[in-house]
Amino acid sequence: MADDLAYRITVIVVGLTPVALAAAAAFIG
Repeated sequence: MADDLAYRITVIVVGLTPVALAAAAAFIG
């Protein structure tokens, strides 16, 4: 159960990282 939760969190973080970077780049630039 805990491993499944950690896996889901990892997938979400990895999936959102490029989106967050793109948003930050657009906001800054």
